[in-house]
Amino acid sequence: ITSRRLVTLPRKIWTSIADAVDPALAAIATVMLVVTIICLLLRLTVWERLAQRRS
Repeated sequence: ITSRRLVTLPRKIWTSIADAVDPALAAIATVMLVVTIICLLLRLTVWERLAQRRS
């Protein structure tokens, strides 16, 4: 899965934080946060609809 040549996203982020603050890092973090929130909201919506159908 990993090798010395392969750089994963978490490792790239950690290296960027250690070196200097990069605007791309802030953009990636924002996108990841927004995607997570959207997924949670979708999950809650689906659960709510399933609960309404069952009752």
